[in-house]
Amino acid sequence: MKTAAASVVHHVVAVLLSTATMAITPCPNCGSMPVPYPLSTSPTCGDPAYAVTCTNSPALLFQSVNNTYTITAINTETQRIIIKPPLFFRNDTCVSNDLPYGGILLNRSRPFTISDANTIFYFNCSSYILVTLNCSESSLCRTYLNSNASVAPPSCARAPNCCSLRTSGSLTAYSIRARRDGCLAYMSFVSLDWNKPESQWSSPAMEIQWELPNEPLCKAQKDCDRNSTCAMDLVKDTTRAKRCYCNAGLTWDAVKGVCINNSTCKDLAGCKDQTALIAGMTCGLGLAFIASTMALLLYSRHKRTKEFKERQAKERQDLLNANGGRGAKYFTGKEIIKATGNFSRDRLLGVGGFGRMVEEEKLMSAVDPAIKDNATEIEVETMKALAYLAMSCLDEQRQNRPSMKEITKEIEYLMSIATAKPEAILTTPG
Repeated sequence: MKTAAASVVHHVVAVLLSTATMAITPCPNCGSMPVPYPLSTSPTCGDPAYAVTCTNSPALLFQSVNNTYTITAINTETQRIIIKPPLFFRNDTCVSNDLPYGGILLNRSRPFTISDANTIFYFNCSSYILVTLNCSESSLCRTYLNSNASVAPPSCARAPNCCSLRTSGSLTAYSIRARRDGCLAYMSFVSLDWNKPESQWSSPAMEIQWELPNEPLCKAQKDCDRNSTCAMDLVKDTTRAKRCYCNAGLTWDAVKGVCINNSTCKDLAGCKDQTALIAGMTCGLGLAFIASTMALLLYSRHKRTKEFKERQAKERQDLLNANGGRGAKYFTGKEIIKATGNFSRDRLLGVGGFGRMVEEEKLMSAVDPAIKDNATEIEVETMKALAYLAMSCLDEQRQNRPSMKEITKEIEYLMSIATAKPEAILTTPG
C-alpha cells in the first residue's frame, strides 16, 4: 500500500493535459511555412493582434512600423520569430536598404519586441555615437570586417567607424536604428558565440519575441466553444471587449491556444480523499514561497538603495576632487537655456537616438572653460552625451522622450565609460 506522501507526489506529478475544443481557428500554412497560434494571416484565424502577412510568392512577412521583413523560422515554445535583416543598397555602398525607414522600428502597441539574443554590428557611423557604443579598433565589429567577411560590402571596411552592440532592455526593445546622423548600416546575428571564428557564425538574422496572448475575443457565446464562456474582458474592461474565458476546472493554455484540464489526479475516485491534503500543502507551500520572496525582494531593494547612495556619494566626491581639487561645474536650467538659445531651432543639428541635438559650440559654451580646457576627450564627449540626454527630456513629442529608467541606465553607462580604463570599456550600454 502506498504511503500518503508517495500518493500525494504521484497525484501532483501526474498532471492531465487533456485539451478541450479550440475556441480559435488556426491559420493555414503559408507555402511550406506553418503559421502557429497566435500568429494571424487574416482576421478570421489566429489572434489578429499578432498579424503577419502571407504573400502570393508565398512568403511570410513580419510588419514593422513602415517596412516588412521575411520570416525564416518560428518557435512557438519560446515565442520567437527569426527574420531576415535588411541587405545593403549596393555592394559599393555601406548603406542598409531600410535607411529611409530609420532601420527596424516596432509598433509599441503590438505584442512584439526585439529579443536580447541579438548582436548588432553598426557600420559607417558618425563620431558623436562613439560615446555609447564600442567602436574601437579591437571591437568585434572591426574584427569581423578585418576577417574578409563575405556578407558586408568592402565599402564598410573603408567606412570611418564600426561599432558593436548586444541588444538588451528597453533601449533596443523596439528599434535598431539606421539614420544619417548616426550609423548608415547595420547587421544582426542571433545567439552569436564570440569565441568562434567568423567562418563558423550563422547567417545574419534577427530574433523577435512575442507576448503570450490572452483568451480569444468574442462578441457572443456562439464565438466560443463549449469549454469557454464569452464574458467581459477582465484585463482591459475599459474597451468593453469580451473574451472566451475557460469554464471552471479548465485553464487557458496561451501557447496552444486552448482550454486544458487543470486536474492533478488520474484516479478520479480517489481524488476526494486527497483534496484537502493537497489543498493544504499547496496553500502552505505557496504562503511560504510568497513570504520568502517578499523578504528577499525587500532585502535586495534595501541593499541596492544603500549601494546606490554610497556610489552616488563617491562619484560626487570624485567629481568635486577632479582636476587637482578644482571645483566642478553644475549647470543650472538658466545656463542650459542660454547655451541653447532657449532651445532655439536655429541651433538644432538634428535628431539623434535620444532626441534633438544643438550645435556643439553653442552647447559647450555652458561649460566652465577651466573644466573644458583640462578635460580629456572622453570627458568632453561624456559632457556632450549628458547634454544631449537632457535635451531629449524636453522633446515636444512625448514618444521621443526617454523614460526615467532609460535615463538612469544611460547615465550609469556614461559614467562607467568616463571612469573606466580604455581596455575596460564595455561593449554594450546599460
